[in-house]
Amino acid sequence: MSRLGLERLKRLLKEQEGIRLEFKEARTALPRNLFETICAMLNRDGGDIILGADDNGNIIGVEQSEIENMVANLVNLSNNPQKLDPPFILFPQTYEIKGK
Repeated sequence: MSRLGLERLKRLLKEQEGIRLEFKEARTALPRNLFETICAMLNRDGGDIILGADDNGNIIGVEQSEIENMVANLVNLSNNPQKLDPPFILFPQTYEIKGK
């Protein structure tokens, strides 16, 4: 966990959602519309999607037991042309804030 990455995440959580920032609740699984959001951001200038936060940037968290599986699914599905075409390699990062 990079200290700079953690500070950037904390800063993003204080911002409002927009075309370059999206918060998604994801306690136990990837959200259904995640790849629609990824595709939309890739068709523009990119952006940040924060899983485990509500629409207001409040930290909801992700179940600890599901993190590894969700990261693997995200990376694997990003190579699936039925999800993203052309495929795009994603590099998810995990952070802990306030025990979440």
